Amino acid sequence: MAVGDPVERRGDRPAWRAVRSIAGGDRDSRPEASHAGRSLRVYLIAMSVALVVPSLVLCVYLTSNLVHSEMASGRERLQRAAYEATRDVDREVAGLFIVLETLATSRALAADDLPGFHGSASRALAGTNAYVLLLDRSLRQILNTRVPYGTELPSTAHPESARHVVETGLRTVSGVFTGAVSGRRVVNLLVPIRRDGSVRYVLLITVYASRFDAVLREVIRPEWTARLADQNNHTIGSIGRVGEPLEGATTAPRNVHGVTEARASNGEVLLAASRRSGTTGWTVSVAAPKALVDASFWQSVRWLGAASLLSLGLAAAFCVYLSRQMTDAMGYLRSATRRLARGEVIPVRPLPVTEANIALEGLARASRLIEARSQELADSEARCRQALRVGRMGSWDANLVLGTRTWSPEAIEVMGLPQAGISGKIGGPDDELRAIIHPDDRHLLDGYHAAFLDRDEIDAAYRIVLPDGTIRHLAGHGKVVQRTPEGKPALVTNVMADVTERTIAFDQIAAQKQQLEAEKARYQALVKVSAQIEWTTEADGTTLEDSPTWRQFTGQSYQDWVGTGWLDAVHPDDRERTKAAWHAAVEEAGEYQVDYRLRRADGTYCWTTARGVALKNSEGRLLKWVGSNEDISERKAREEHLEVVMRELSHRTKNLLAVIQSIARRSFGGQDTAQAFNERLSGLAVSHDLLVRCSWRGTSLEDLVHAHLQPFAAGRDQDITIAGPFVSLRPQSAQSIGLALHELATNALKYGALSAGGGTIEVTWRLASPGGDLRLDWRERLHEPVPAPSPSVHLGFGRTLLDRVVASSLSGSSGYTIDGREVHWWIEAPADGYQDGVSEGDHASSLH
Repeated sequence: MAVGDPVERRGDRPAWRAVRSIAGGDRDSRPEASHAGRSLRVYLIAMSVALVVPSLVLCVYLTSNLVHSEMASGRERLQRAAYEATRDVDREVAGLFIVLETLATSRALAADDLPGFHGSASRALAGTNAYVLLLDRSLRQILNTRVPYGTELPSTAHPESARHVVETGLRTVSGVFTGAVSGRRVVNLLVPIRRDGSVRYVLLITVYASRFDAVLREVIRPEWTARLADQNNHTIGSIGRVGEPLEGATTAPRNVHGVTEARASNGEVLLAASRRSGTTGWTVSVAAPKALVDASFWQSVRWLGAASLLSLGLAAAFCVYLSRQMTDAMGYLRSATRRLARGEVIPVRPLPVTEANIALEGLARASRLIEARSQELADSEARCRQALRVGRMGSWDANLVLGTRTWSPEAIEVMGLPQAGISGKIGGPDDELRAIIHPDDRHLLDGYHAAFLDRDEIDAAYRIVLPDGTIRHLAGHGKVVQRTPEGKPALVTNVMADVTERTIAFDQIAAQKQQLEAEKARYQALVKVSAQIEWTTEADGTTLEDSPTWRQFTGQSYQDWVGTGWLDAVHPDDRERTKAAWHAAVEEAGEYQVDYRLRRADGTYCWTTARGVALKNSEGRLLKWVGSNEDISERKAREEHLEVVMRELSHRTKNLLAVIQSIARRSFGGQDTAQAFNERLSGLAVSHDLLVRCSWRGTSLEDLVHAHLQPFAAGRDQDITIAGPFVSLRPQSAQSIGLALHELATNALKYGALSAGGGTIEVTWRLASPGGDLRLDWRERLHEPVPAPSPSVHLGFGRTLLDRVVASSLSGSSGYTIDGREVHWWIEAPADGYQDGVSEGDHASSLH
């Protein structure tokens, strides 16, 4: 039926009677009812008043707030300007301090290269109208880049600030003063230069006071006034258009919003704001004419008043218009309802209210809507069946009283049952469900049937075997919808779905989880083997996840460790460095590695190396950090020991080179040959090898004698006797005595007992007491007499060594004599000249 077609009266149907009763149009059944209440127009007028009056009150309230807000805004601009000017002045001073502290670390200044420092400082400040001065502790100018280096310089023109730096050792900013060299108004920035823990120099930068006028001009508006004053309220710089300086204004007794109201001498009212710098102690004052500050406020008030009146008028007119539109729409809708109650056709025309149009169109579309909904229901059922097929789902109903089962077409398809010849029986050889269930799961079916005796709903999971041998996994849910009077299940509805892919996926996930658990176990075992501590942090570097290994190692509780509390366990001397390295790694999202000392649970510190790796998602976003700490105390100890050994090796090498240089100087300065020099170096090498084997802790005198005489005794039949108690020699004493033994053995080979057969050598030593003075004797008994050397003969290095060098190195005395067939050399040394020794009885041996 189309809209507008004649509609026959259907007063005999209950539905139509209800419609007429609601619409008030059933005039045949009851008289016209009296309508209580008020009309829609009355409510619309009341709503308009309720909207307009609060709006008017709100406008008044907002206007009042605007008065205070605008007044505060103008004054806040002054305060903001004072703050920004102070901040810019502080930034300018901070930049100068950075330049000054950079110059303070100059290599030329550290080496007291004042001309070089003058040149580098002049180049660094070229074109800046700033100059560097260097003062000594007496506050005398040593250097001034304003003039060439070497120019006669006076004392500083502002000694108070320089004296403060010398006395306190702190950097200082001076007040404004007139420079002694420039003759202009300047300020100084001073830093101390320390030497040996005290202030040796004062380094300062002098800048013209006019430099800060430009800083103020960048912040202050052209129509405002600004003044920068030092600690003593002396003007450093000022800008503005007011006729007199800001300090000439007279202050009124009141203070509004932190801004002082003042009156200039020309009668103009000013608003002033001041701010004192915590860095320099200087004060910035900013002022502006009050009329200029409040001008925007009065303009805003005028605009707000006009806008408020206009909005109220428009709101009233709009309310009247909307009321008329709504009453017209509702009147027509009421008329249409009465016509619907009488069974008449309702003509549809556009109404000004959307809800009224919807209601009118709804009445005309009722019959067509029912038909459309019926068709939609059929389509929905078809889509549901299609979804069941796509999702491989099905259902069946089991009548346990009759022993029958009714399959849905979808269940038949999922189960792989034949389309014809289905018995639908429960139990027995014809039970299709029991036949297709996997043999290993058939016992589950009996369990499910037994569960229905005391439960209304159960979940089921089992496998089936399709005709082609394929095994599929099913998951289902059964519900008892009817029971017998005895309480036994009578009718059961079952729903099932093929979940083979999901089950396989779950099995794979379980296998992967098991593999992950194994990997985790291996990782934890690796951590225990390679590191003592493992930890995890959030992306920002804070710790939330507990670390039992950390708490066990450091003794911290979770509350101590969480957040950034782990830094409390780091050694105080390493804490800032560790924190800086951690923040840098978090900011760059890179690798983290740092060595620091960590407090153990017993309160001692040990060296650890901390390594952290950033974990990111596929989009590159940082998720968290994982890392570990490894105890490297042993490695640190080895490094420190190696450093000590290297220093000792360097010291020993220098001493050895000094001995070699002395041998060379004496060998080549006299009559000895290069061969003699090489032989002496060989003798020195013998002592050196012996000391190396003893780790340079010294050697015994017996070992030293054997080492030097063994090469000369090899292959010869002369008797060489060695006897004496145990004596431990210092490294330097061993080198000196070794040189003497080598020299004596060499002479014996060339001229003495080892040059021909029949000679003997006897080397003996004794101690005056255990650990007392040492006496060493070398005696050669010759086959043929040897003439004594003439006193006029020049003594070579060997004789000098035997007579003076060895005795001097041991703080003792020595002697060398040749008497016919006997050569005798002896040396006596106090205990502190060689090294404390312990006598273990005499030792005697011979070399052949």
